[in-house]
Amino acid sequence: MSFPAETPDTNMNNPLLKTTKQISESPSFPALFKKDSMEGHIATEYHPEIMLESVKDQSNPVIHRELQTITPIYHGIPMPDLLEVFKQFPQYTFFPVVDDNNVPLGIIRELKLKKFVYSRFGSTLLENPDLKNNLNDFIEPCTIVDIKDSNEDILKTYSKSGTTEGVIVTVKSAYLGVISLQSLIKLGHERELSLQEAYNRKLEQKNNDINNILQNMKQGIFTILEDGTIHHDYSAFLEDIFETKEIEGKHYFDLLFTNSNLGKDRLVQAKSAIENSLGEDLLMFEVNSHLFVEKYQLQFEDNREKHIDLFWNPIVNKNDVIERLVVNIRDITEMVKLQEMADQQQKEFNFITKVFSISFENFESFISSSRQHVQSCLGLLETHNKLNMSVIAHIFRNLHTIKGNSRLYGFDDLAGLVHDVEDLVNRVRSRDIKYNSERLYTEISKIEETLVQYDELIQNKLQGFLKSKHRGVFLDDQLFGALQDTLLNETCDSLPDSINTIIRSKKILKAYDTIALSSVFNEIDDSLDSMARIAKKPVPNLFVNNNKIRISRDISSILNIVIMHSIRNSLSHGIEEPEVRRRSDKAEQGNIHLEAKLSEEKLSITYWDDGAGLDLNKIMKKARDSGLIKINKPLGTRQVARFIFSPGLSTAEKVTEIAGRGVGMDAILKAITSVKGSIDIVLQQKSTTDNSRQPFKFIFHLPAEYALTLD
Repeated sequence: MSFPAETPDTNMNNPLLKTTKQISESPSFPALFKKDSMEGHIATEYHPEIMLESVKDQSNPVIHRELQTITPIYHGIPMPDLLEVFKQFPQYTFFPVVDDNNVPLGIIRELKLKKFVYSRFGSTLLENPDLKNNLNDFIEPCTIVDIKDSNEDILKTYSKSGTTEGVIVTVKSAYLGVISLQSLIKLGHERELSLQEAYNRKLEQKNNDINNILQNMKQGIFTILEDGTIHHDYSAFLEDIFETKEIEGKHYFDLLFTNSNLGKDRLVQAKSAIENSLGEDLLMFEVNSHLFVEKYQLQFEDNREKHIDLFWNPIVNKNDVIERLVVNIRDITEMVKLQEMADQQQKEFNFITKVFSISFENFESFISSSRQHVQSCLGLLETHNKLNMSVIAHIFRNLHTIKGNSRLYGFDDLAGLVHDVEDLVNRVRSRDIKYNSERLYTEISKIEETLVQYDELIQNKLQGFLKSKHRGVFLDDQLFGALQDTLLNETCDSLPDSINTIIRSKKILKAYDTIALSSVFNEIDDSLDSMARIAKKPVPNLFVNNNKIRISRDISSILNIVIMHSIRNSLSHGIEEPEVRRRSDKAEQGNIHLEAKLSEEKLSITYWDDGAGLDLNKIMKKARDSGLIKINKPLGTRQVARFIFSPGLSTAEKVTEIAGRGVGMDAILKAITSVKGSIDIVLQQKSTTDNSRQPFKFIFHLPAEYALTLD
């Protein structure tokens, strides 16, 4: 229900309805509609101008503007007088009702009094006590707000009430006036306009902020519309990344991937994932997210290349349907270069650290021997265009030796490269692929290139250090101590003693190009951890007796290879698994022994472990299967045992990194014989119930010219 239409003339002439402006202009105000006396109660006069003055600094100015001061009806007014009020002002459909303290109780509607107002007997009916009609029966609730309430609170309060006449306004709980429904609608409209204006200002500010960000940020951002084209709002840096200004309206695929390094299949997958996501449920994006391109290289005509990083973000509507895709692009070229430089520096640092840990002498020996093995392989490939199994076996042995030494010294990159080439050669050996000398030559040449890089790196990074290192002859502690003791203890009391001193001094000085055998054994001890880790067995104990023997540097690398191959063989074939050793009352860790002796004729190094020994039955079977045994007659155990030095023979159940390819013992034999040495196998007394297993010792014999003692 609404108030009648208001005009300035109507308001000025109506004593019941006054605006705030009229209140300020009127010299006096009407009293409450009431009986002057009602059972001793005198009602309070209605003075809205005084009430407004009391809160003018705290009240809501909008209420001042919209307030209508309708004179209220006192709740104790007789019913006949109430009818007179409605008769006198028939244009009004309700009046507020207040109590003795001017606190609003609600409103009385004309509709409820209609049968009395327009009836000839209306007053009589209201005065009839039998009808029990009094004012309280006609009062209805009405929304009440305070003059201090905000527009927002007034509208919220009214929206919850459900009344149609507007709201009653109070001051300190006392009635002040009403705000009509029309005024409330006006307030609501003004509120919407205010909110819209605030939203527009905020939106404009956001657009300005976004535009500033897009113009100044060092990243590329653009939006893919549903048809695959690029929205006109994109970051300025996008033009720098792709080096073009033709972006707006262009298809995203042409901008991103025309000059990419991605293959056709990868691009088809990416395009399908992107376009199947647009216009579809968010779940489709999540399902296909692994197909979205995240990194690639952008290639330019002048052979420049940029590394691009992409991040995809869907924009969905309230139904979780993807309407657009926002793409964030970073040029990470410099970051990639810096990371590559850091990785290379770290790699070089690790490499130099390893070289320091193994000594320059051992590194130089490793590089020299490895390159000799590689050159031997390349030479054979140059002269053999057709398959020759002995050539393949020789190449395989050389590669296996390089790989073993690489792992020994911790050069894992080189070991991995050699392992891959070794696999290729093994496939030729087993006839899985055809022999191709050119391909093998190319792959083995990569090993040579890596060895050269290793050597150049040390020479370039440690050039000054290496120059100073070679300014004199290096004497280790053992040599220097022996020379010092010999010379300082000389008294020259007798000529024979002096001659002995000279002889001994010459012997010591002659030994300057030798190294202590103990240093070779120590290097091997340092490598046990890595070899045991590869074999997946506990690190064995190493017991050595070098008897103060020194050996020529010329054979130190060969001796190293021989012992390293022997240890790998022990870990693969001899030393049992921990649980097997426990059942045999052995410690989980195996034991390996090395003992050196020097006579006038030869240097002998005895090697043995406490493993199960040689499996003679298996060796015999492998020898028969390989065609090594041509005659059908019994063989002695020593004859069977020596088959382990045959090329290609292995008793390992499966191929591993250190066993199973028939390389090891034949490499040891070739290494020893290359310096005019020999190998003996000494069979020991059996200590187990396994009749097929035979404990043994290797004795490596080398010419005495390669060794000496200082005694």
